[in-house]
Amino acid sequence: MSDLREKAEKLVDETKLFNTDLTKEDKLSIIYELLVHQRELEIQNEEIRRANIELEELKNSYLELYNSVPVGYLTLDEVGIILSYNKTFINMVNSDNNIKDRAFSDFIYDKDKRTFLSVYREFFSNPENKSIELRLKNKTNYFYGLITGRKNKSNSNLNITITDISSVKEANLKLQTYMNILESAPVSIIITDRKNKIVYLNNHYCNITGYSKNELIGKDPGILKSGKTPNETYKSLWDSIRKKTPWEGIFINKKKNGEFFTEESKINPIIDEDGNIVYYVAVKTDITEKLKLQEKMQKFEKLRSLISISAGIAHHLNNINTPIMIMSEELSRELDNPKYKKMLNLIRNSVIKATDMINSIRKFSRNMVMMKRNIKIKNLIDFILKQSEILLKEITIIKEYNIPDDLEIKVDIDLINQAIQHILKNSKEAISNDGKIVIRLHTTYFDENNMSGKYLLIQIEDNGIGIPEHIMPNIFEPFFTTKLMHNAPGLGLSEALGIIEQHGGTIQIKSDVNKGTEVTIILPLKND
Repeated sequence: MSDLREKAEKLVDETKLFNTDLTKEDKLSIIYELLVHQRELEIQNEEIRRANIELEELKNSYLELYNSVPVGYLTLDEVGIILSYNKTFINMVNSDNNIKDRAFSDFIYDKDKRTFLSVYREFFSNPENKSIELRLKNKTNYFYGLITGRKNKSNSNLNITITDISSVKEANLKLQTYMNILESAPVSIIITDRKNKIVYLNNHYCNITGYSKNELIGKDPGILKSGKTPNETYKSLWDSIRKKTPWEGIFINKKKNGEFFTEESKINPIIDEDGNIVYYVAVKTDITEKLKLQEKMQKFEKLRSLISISAGIAHHLNNINTPIMIMSEELSRELDNPKYKKMLNLIRNSVIKATDMINSIRKFSRNMVMMKRNIKIKNLIDFILKQSEILLKEITIIKEYNIPDDLEIKVDIDLINQAIQHILKNSKEAISNDGKIVIRLHTTYFDENNMSGKYLLIQIEDNGIGIPEHIMPNIFEPFFTTKLMHNAPGLGLSEALGIIEQHGGTIQIKSDVNKGTEVTIILPLKND
């Protein structure tokens, strides 16, 4: 403090202010002015001190803000050396060391370094802010950073900010994934705003309706109305939506080309945190072909019933025609009267014509489309035997099932039931009341030209009168029977064989006269 005093006194002496002739009043005036200036200096010093304190506080606040913001700040020189940085960047790269004077490129993911170095000079030449997305290293792997830089106007340094956009990138990736799912979905997806204007629709809906996205975006979905959807449907829709509840229903709409189509729709309101509807999401399925198929199936079932009735009529007509044919032939041989022979020939010709018509009906019914479904084999046979209880009530049935309980086969159950019923009926008619029928089930493999793979064998063996060897070649012929005068033939083995062949199988028969007959039904276990 004394040094400062001495300097001040020396400066005053050099002015030679007090060597002049001054009056007392002048000296007092000078002293007064000095005192005033002294007070002014003291006040200024206090203001400076307070300003310095405020400046220090602002500096500390700035540093605290600089280090606490969620954005990394760095200053780089012209070659990319770090001159300053904040703590946020240190946390981003998980570095515990002083990174001043290190190259910024050290923190860039290896595969992105070339990209950064190729554009680094552009930060200095561009007067506006320039941004680039890069991956930066951290201790685990990397994160996505949005780097924005601008040259410092007061020097040749570069100020950059780094924002971690990893969550944004991840969200965008998820969004893109969801969009890809929506665009490739096999259903139509439409999103409308609260004013019911289309804001999004996927490609499937464009393919269905024939409109492009540009033609429908911003439009009301009512553009597709056909006038065929009942008004009650729309009322039900809006009643549900106003209650902020999902709605399901069916629309009949019109494509761009004027063609009508039917779609099953599920519409859900999207509600924000304030409980307001912001969007409507509709998922639609074109069921036009499904409905057509259902209609065809209904018609087919009616046709199937008609064919079944026709087959039954043909069966009974055949039972009537056969004895007429046989007896007319017998009578023709016994009668010598030409008049009666002529009448018998007319009868025979009429029966032949009727037989031809019956054969046509039977052929048509046999070639009908089958309705196959999977069923457990044991359940199938038990079902058929249950259906045959009255027919076989005086017959002993022995079941020998050598197959797994859960083994299934895909067949038309009604047709298989019909075929086996014919065989059981023939067996019953061939045996006496105290006879027996053995039902065997087992599987085997064939490796032949026309049969290959795993097959089911259904063997039906009786102890009846058997079939003479000389007529065995004829047993599958229509209307053939070994009991002509006692029982009229039914659909018989010919019809049964046709059904089994339709299923890709066949029937084999072994018989010994007075010992019995064994009929083996062979069906493929994989027959679609």
